[in-house]
Amino acid sequence: MHKCYAEGCRERIVVRLLMCRRHWRLVPKPLREEVNRCWRLKLERSHWHAIQAARAAVAAAEAT
Repeated sequence: MHKCYAEGCRERIVVRLLMCRRHWRLVPKPLREEVNRCWRLKLERSHWHAIQAARAAVAAAEAT
């Protein structure tokens, strides 16, 4: 188990997930698909950038 990657979220989730359900749904679908694609293809640098973009998308969605 680990914490959700969304800024400030303390929800504990299984290791295979990046974010809790509530935050993952705030990430636009194309970006969710990119995160998963990079993970499947083991594109470490691209995956890291996709994760950062997903975190930013959640932060922006919560700010509005």
